[in-house]
Amino acid sequence: LQLVIDGPFGAPAQDYYKFHTVVLVGAGIGVTPFASILQSLIIRLRDPVFKALLHRDRFASQHDWLPGAVGFATRVVHFYWVVRDLDMYHWFHALVEELHQQAQADPEVVGRFKLHLFYTGKKQVDVRNVESQGISFHQGRPKWSFELEQIGYEYRNNTELKSGIDGVGVYLCGPKPIKKDLSQVCQEQSKKVHGNVSTNFHFYAESF
Repeated sequence: LQLVIDGPFGAPAQDYYKFHTVVLVGAGIGVTPFASILQSLIIRLRDPVFKALLHRDRFASQHDWLPGAVGFATRVVHFYWVVRDLDMYHWFHALVEELHQQAQADPEVVGRFKLHLFYTGKKQVDVRNVESQGISFHQGRPKWSFELEQIGYEYRNNTELKSGIDGVGVYLCGPKPIKKDLSQVCQEQSKKVHGNVSTNFHFYAESF
């Protein structure tokens, strides 16, 4: 009997904290692994110890947030959820609401959490019920070239002292068609040069 062991294999987003700017993309039930990341960020926001460490993080500027410890580079989070059935949203909205409230309560954090819900179903939706919880609501599929170009522009014009891996970390948990599209757009955007400066988009995915 021959036994072959391979691994270990970590989750695609386990190293998200190494990037200053992070893009989390969940499609349908693919939102599950990112729920734990968002919950972790909420815990950091509520913990005065982590806030006190702000001035001890040798990588951080005085306007940075969520250092947690030396090496925690994440300062900006873009969260995208592509969903066909809004009933799935109900179990998740409490987490999003709490994250939104925590962010709004701290002037240093406002604007650093950017939450987007892309609804691809046909059922009529009351937009006010979604946007009031801090999520920007869109109907239809995301135009990833537009979304990443905007994120790249913000990253290049962000004057904060950046630590961690150079560029933007893009993480997906979703079906293979989205993986293919997003991977291609990341490559295209990484090749674009803006005023002799480019932005590297590092793509990681878990597909089903």
